Amino acid sequence: MTPRRRTKPREITDRETSTTMTANHRRIEPGTLLSIDGIRGRCIFRQYVKHESGAEWIDVMTSRGASRTVRPDRIVTVHRKGK
Repeated sequence: MTPRRRTKPREITDRETSTTMTANHRRIEPGTLLSIDGIRGRCIFRQYVKHESGAEWIDVMTSRGASRTVRPDRIVTVHRKGK
């Protein structure tokens, strides 16, 4: 059997990503805890994504370790970081 050729991952050019955003008058950075409508427990913010069609979403990790994508309007609470 011949080995597979490795190919470079293609660049995604139809969307813009950002590691910061603002919701509920608070700045959100990676690691910020959020409460999301419809998801039990708190989620950890990872990144904000905006597609060229106008669709936008955020990537979060749930308290159980699962990755989810949700619309930014589902953010209920941006929790304060501990000192």
